[in-house]
Amino acid sequence: MLLVILLKAFISSDPGKYLRTKNSNLKTRMKKFRPILTVLLVAVGLTSLITACKKDDAAPVAQVAMDLPASLSMTMGEQQAVGLPEKVQEDGNVTFELSFTENADVKISNNENLSDRLKQAVTIDATTKKLNIDSKLLYSNDSTSSITGSKLPSVYKVTVIGHTSNSSVEGRHTLELKIVPAKLTIEGADNSLEVPFAYTLYSESGASFNLQAPSTAPHGTSWYLHSGASNAGLVSLVDNQIRFAATAGDPKKQAEVSYDIYPALQKDGFTIASRHFKVMFIPNIKFIYGTYYSDLDITVITNRVFIGLSNAYRSSAPTVYPEKYKKSFSIVSIEKDSKPFTDSEGIFGVESATGVVTVKKNTTLKAGSYKVTVKAITTVGLEFLTDFTIGMESMEE
Repeated sequence: MLLVILLKAFISSDPGKYLRTKNSNLKTRMKKFRPILTVLLVAVGLTSLITACKKDDAAPVAQVAMDLPASLSMTMGEQQAVGLPEKVQEDGNVTFELSFTENADVKISNNENLSDRLKQAVTIDATTKKLNIDSKLLYSNDSTSSITGSKLPSVYKVTVIGHTSNSSVEGRHTLELKIVPAKLTIEGADNSLEVPFAYTLYSESGASFNLQAPSTAPHGTSWYLHSGASNAGLVSLVDNQIRFAATAGDPKKQAEVSYDIYPALQKDGFTIASRHFKVMFIPNIKFIYGTYYSDLDITVITNRVFIGLSNAYRSSAPTVYPEKYKKSFSIVSIEKDSKPFTDSEGIFGVESATGVVTVKKNTTLKAGSYKVTVKAITTVGLEFLTDFTIGMESMEE
């Protein structure tokens, strides 16, 4: 107020007339103007001093540490609730609020940015005093949209601010939120493995594998297959099914060929679930009691013999081709004259390592035809069945 009065006095004194007088001496004009200027400077100084004193009198804002985790990792689809710091709440009527300004505001779609999604997914419950996070409303970090090409940050930064009603206490903490993709399930594969795999035989119709989305997947998703140069034209994704063309693998269908597949479930072009899946095509495996001439592709079957009733017997080992897939053998069933037979005495057997069929010397079997069905388990987990028939006849006349 004092400054205003002095300014008015200065203006009313019309200092300009001193400056406008053409014939006046400069020193004389300055002498006449100096008293007014001095008063103005003193007034400004007093005003600044009074203002500084008022600032010094204001109570400082106490900064309180926020007892929150520095980082948090979640699998896409999970929900978590984090308790807000009790220390801040003890200092009075505290209000909490969130800030997401430390994140690049990536464009999600034509009508939505990342900040919009974060405000929906990360909220504060004023009643329970908890920070609620619903990852289903977000996307996995580091994901690039297959639609727009936009890339999400490596972490989402969530700043929690707590302050009292009179702003005497304030706390601030930035939490780094990491969301990783959920895992897809491959039907028929061992999904407990980090990289599930499957062996399949060459065929004229190719091969197919079904995918299952996680139960936590949100609505509005779509399937996507990351392309690879080696898979071009050979692998496709139709709905939730991976399909291999009949031309996949070795053109001669003799060599083992593998493919690394990366299917994904996406929302708005961003990955929310994925899986690395390996498929290996192998030659048709032959499992016979007999001989296979691979150079001529000729098969000679010798799976029927006749022995004397009650005699012991050992067959030749079966052929598994290619031999590198041979692993173990077991009996599946036995029939006598086309009817099921129960071998309660354990007379029939098969050697697990070789596949040799054995018959113990006995006095209980009756004459007839005994067909033993044998299963071969390969090194790749595929199973094959074949049979070996033993005709038993009494040697007495």
